[in-house]
Amino acid sequence: MGCADRLGSALPGGASTKELEDAFIAKNVLFYIERSNNSNAVIYEANTADGAFVKGDPVKVYWIMYAKSPVNEEGLNMVERNTAYGHTCTENADGSYDLVLAALKTKKIKLSIDGDGVMHAVTQINNVDAELSKIYVENTTSWGMPKVKYIDLKGKAEGKDIEERINN
Repeated sequence: MGCADRLGSALPGGASTKELEDAFIAKNVLFYIERSNNSNAVIYEANTADGAFVKGDPVKVYWIMYAKSPVNEEGLNMVERNTAYGHTCTENADGSYDLVLAALKTKKIKLSIDGDGVMHAVTQINNVDAELSKIYVENTTSWGMPKVKYIDLKGKAEGKDIEERINN
């Protein structure tokens, strides 16, 4: 099951099919974050070698800048890495990793690769283990400062779409 199969209709809406193929689908995307204020997406891609996660560095995180033409990738800046989109990963005995996002510390995301080489990002969505595909952040501003209104977690559990809203 490739990236397009796992993420299905959750693919970012900010680019054409060709741009998606070039910048998104050909990658080992575990999940991504979209925000309400623009079409750019933060990508969490599996960092693998020889069919396993790279020890100590299992995830690459970067922007896909759909708002730019041509679409390109950009790394996170220091503030983004340490606050909103940063993460920590802890290796488990079986070679999987537990990932925690800096801005969503209440949700642990288990990263694994199955016997067929398929990558998984599993977390609790509405108290059910689900394959996470997308996180959507609805932003507002208050006194000129960005503020998160809510976060939607989207994924699949037992072949069905599942979603959870976390209000801020």
